[in-house]
Amino acid sequence: DGLVPPAGARARVPARAGDATRRITRTTMPSSAALLATVAGAAVHRLLSALAELPGPAGGPDCLVVRVDPLRATYHPIAGAAANEAGHSTTVDAALVGCAVLTDPELGLLPDAVCGELPQRPAALAACQSGSDTTVIGIGSTGQTAHLQAVLAAAGAVLGLVPTVGAVGADLTHAAGTVLRHRVDTLVRTGAAGLPETASWDRDPAARRWWRALTVALAVPAAMRLRALPGAWHAEVHGGTARLGWAVEHDPGTAAAIAALHAAGIAQAGTGARARFAAITGACPPPDIDPSDLEGDLGRWMWPARTRRHEPALQEAMIAITGAGPVRVDRPAGRASTAIRAAGLAVVEVAP
Repeated sequence: DGLVPPAGARARVPARAGDATRRITRTTMPSSAALLATVAGAAVHRLLSALAELPGPAGGPDCLVVRVDPLRATYHPIAGAAANEAGHSTTVDAALVGCAVLTDPELGLLPDAVCGELPQRPAALAACQSGSDTTVIGIGSTGQTAHLQAVLAAAGAVLGLVPTVGAVGADLTHAAGTVLRHRVDTLVRTGAAGLPETASWDRDPAARRWWRALTVALAVPAAMRLRALPGAWHAEVHGGTARLGWAVEHDPGTAAAIAALHAAGIAQAGTGARARFAAITGACPPPDIDPSDLEGDLGRWMWPARTRRHEPALQEAMIAITGAGPVRVDRPAGRASTAIRAAGLAVVEVAP
């Protein structure tokens, strides 16, 4: 088998290509004239393209994997191609590029997130395997956000992250928001924070939509419970004594909407789905469009994209509520963590 990495600085190309090379040489196969000619030709083409300052054959940083018996050659994204500074904000579109690197069938750390036989209405669902016996189901308002949640949560499971301590996110804001929400939820569930409230959450259009999806379209008997916190709201959906979904957001309507979406996704997956669930939150990055375009009908269609703008203030409130220490970018050693960060995703921990 053969590998043709992208042309670049001599110090960077071997570092990018080394792990990929180890992955595709798990089996030993005899070299052939056809293989050597294919690899050599691709290498020359890459070099000439780099000298002429032309994009690579696939239009972006990638490597060509060549296999024999039968002879075939395919381009694959390479770790480092989607690298993004952890402190910088990103978009759903950019994060999905990183997910594609992480789930590449030849070079990736994880299998791809798939819909499979999961129903896709009213919520979008995607499942990703994080181990031989662990499945993570992402719940989103769109297929993109469900896919993103599934891959990120599966990556966190591979690293063995405890949700109240660490998380993998599209960027630092997303990952930190995930951890802080779990911490607030733990305090509320133990009775250490939150006062019951009867706020008018059903005035929120998204809350009404997902509540009807849960109780009418899916016919799930449920009740909404809200708790007021300093600078935040906690929502829970209950069916009898069972908790069906939860959320922590900046206002009661958004919290109720995401909790109802969470519950709807779990109900859709069915009682036979033995999996961990990861629902979208207001910390999810927005799509790659002009922020002003989210103010009209497009913003309502792409809900909860507009919610991200409230995240900085909400995270300050959640840190105050939980007494959490500073959020830091995690730098653990190991191939899995390195691959996740090289894909442009953020791995963070929140100090106790």
